[in-house]
Amino acid sequence: MQKFNVQDYIGKKYNNWTILKEVQKPISKKGKLRRGTFVECECKCGRKSIIQLGRIILGYTKSCVSCAASHHGYRYSRLYSVWHGMKNRCYNVNCPEYDNYGGRGIIVCDEWKNDFMTFCIWALANGYNDSAKYGECTLDRIDVNGNYCPENCRWVNMHIQVTNQRLSPVNTSGYTGVHKASGNRKKCWQAGITLNYKYKFLGMYATKKEAVEARNKYIIDNNLTEYKIQEWKDE
Repeated sequence: MQKFNVQDYIGKKYNNWTILKEVQKPISKKGKLRRGTFVECECKCGRKSIIQLGRIILGYTKSCVSCAASHHGYRYSRLYSVWHGMKNRCYNVNCPEYDNYGGRGIIVCDEWKNDFMTFCIWALANGYNDSAKYGECTLDRIDVNGNYCPENCRWVNMHIQVTNQRLSPVNTSGYTGVHKASGNRKKCWQAGITLNYKYKFLGMYATKKEAVEARNKYIIDNNLTEYKIQEWKDE
C-alpha cells in the first residue's frame, strides 16, 4: 500500500484552489486539535485560506467564500438587499429611515461600505441564513447608537430587534415599557412589556421607580435574557 505524502499535493490545483504548503492542525472551538491534514491554499482571486486537504481533493470546498458568493449571484439576493438598505439608511437623505440612522450620525464602516463581498463573507461566517423565514434573520446593531461594523452587528430575529430599539419619541418616562397612566389614575405609573409582538400589562404603581423595578423583576423572574435591565437614575 502506497504511503500518503502530503508533499505530493503541494503546487497542485483543485477547482479554484492551489495548494501552497502543509500547516499545523488548527484548534477547534472545544480547544482540541482538529482531525485531518491541513494545508494553506490560494484561491484564483488571490485570497488565502487554511483548509482540510481532503475537502479540497474531494471537491467539497471549490473556492473561497468571496468567489462562491459571486458565482451564485449574490448581487440579486436578499443579502445584497440588506447591504444596500443598510447604506441607504445611512447615506440617502431621501430614505424614509434616514433621520433615525444617517441623521443621527450612524455610518457604515469603510470595509463594508466600499465592498459588498467583505460584508457577504462576514455575514456567511456569522450566522446569516439565506433560507430563514421573513423576520427570523435580520441585521441588528448591538449598540443602537453605534455604527454598522463587525464588532457591533449580529443576525437576530425581529423579536430581539424590537427589544433592542431606542426609546420611542413619544416616551416621556425615559424608560422602556413605563408610562404615566391616564384617566382616573393620572398619578400612577403603568408597567408593561411586549412579548412575541403582544403587549403584557404588568401593573399600576404609585411611583415611576416602582414601575421600572417591577418590569425589571418580571424580566429576571422569567429569564428574558434578550431584554435589558434598566438602571434607575435618580431624578
